[in-house]
Amino acid sequence: MEKQNITSALRGARVTLPLYMRPLSWPLCANTNMGKRHLADLRQALEKHHWVVKKECEGNGYDISSVWIITRPDGTCLSHVEFEGLDDMEVLPVEKSYACRLREDHSISAYFSRIGRSWPSELEKFICALDDWGT
Repeated sequence: MEKQNITSALRGARVTLPLYMRPLSWPLCANTNMGKRHLADLRQALEKHHWVVKKECEGNGYDISSVWIITRPDGTCLSHVEFEGLDDMEVLPVEKSYACRLREDHSISAYFSRIGRSWPSELEKFICALDDWGT
């Protein structure tokens, strides 16, 4: 009976597990607000480096949450930024995606780590690699 009372007390409670206890299907940026911040930072960095998001498309329904079609302002260097969202049962929404990569060169990627830790340097490396690729 005691186990049932504990379960009842925890039902509906918001539990945050330490990283080492989380299943692999729980991305670090499962917080939607953090995901929105990653997307906003990425869009701002792209614009700062003269990339234009021409279109936002749905993913493939399996492991890609969304695809941004980007170009230079003059329409050159058409490329695709794919947002990774593979989960156990369904593809994650783009706000909960955990990484992005360039479809044309998968070595150009960024992992959506915690804001304020390695995210700024991760974003900078992604943008610099994208700029080098697009020149």
